[in-house]
Amino acid sequence: MQISALGGFSLVGVAKYMQWKTMDKFKKSDIFKLSVSYVENSKPLMQIIGDPIAYGKLDMRDTTKNYTTDEDAKFAVPLKGSKARGTLFIHATRQKLDTDYTSNINLREDSANNNISESKKMSSWNLQRLEIELSIKPGFRVLVYPSKQHIKSSES
Repeated sequence: MQISALGGFSLVGVAKYMQWKTMDKFKKSDIFKLSVSYVENSKPLMQIIGDPIAYGKLDMRDTTKNYTTDEDAKFAVPLKGSKARGTLFIHATRQKLDTDYTSNINLREDSANNNISESKKMSSWNLQRLEIELSIKPGFRVLVYPSKQHIKSSES
């Protein structure tokens, strides 16, 4: 009985550590830092949310709001300011660097089952859309990026 309890606590401890490690890695990522800078440099948003803003943990179990594929990523990050709380929705994409797999494919032999798999070369993440939904107005999202200002500058 004591061994199984110890095993259970160990398992929970490892799971919490892995969740913390994943969040730490995400919060150090360029896409998260860029998203935070857009939010915190928006004077109208900061007036509504209030300074300072604390960013919460991703709900890793919610794979509809928090997921990554090779070319697409979406995250829903809880946030809390001195005046309001809400969720920061991040959408980012990236592309494969090599479309011609015959010239730059990196093959390796998988010793477990002798299958051949390819190593994918990907570009860095590009922010596509950034929105905030505030708890004071559920279901209504404020578009942070791209704003009209960003759209105009990209057309020039």
